[in-house]
Amino acid sequence: MNCIPGCYSVGRQCADMQRDWLCSYPPSQLSEALLTQTRREGGLSRNNEIVVDTRSMVASLPDSVLAFFIVNGSPAYERDKVLQAHDAFLREYPRLPVLMRPPLLSLDLNHDGLTPFSPWTGP
Repeated sequence: MNCIPGCYSVGRQCADMQRDWLCSYPPSQLSEALLTQTRREGGLSRNNEIVVDTRSMVASLPDSVLAFFIVNGSPAYERDKVLQAHDAFLREYPRLPVLMRPPLLSLDLNHDGLTPFSPWTGP
């Protein structure tokens, strides 16, 4: 079965249904999907899914990776996985100019929503 961009077929996407639940946004409306979620009551605490074609990401490496992040309060084993992935990425692309190296960030999901990311400073 082939993936339908946006998961729901034309006619069942959010704009077609004039609602923002049990529907999807096509790739061209990613910005609208994210803005809609933040407008919902408790929007920053709700889950959502984004389907990404990893082939396009791999083909665009290293430019397709903008940052690595650790969620505040994550267990040590999860932090270690991110730290290892970040280190492996930098080893794989050692010639990246310093300004193009993806930073290691901390994500605070309880933040005000305006600046949830900050530089990682450790546990």
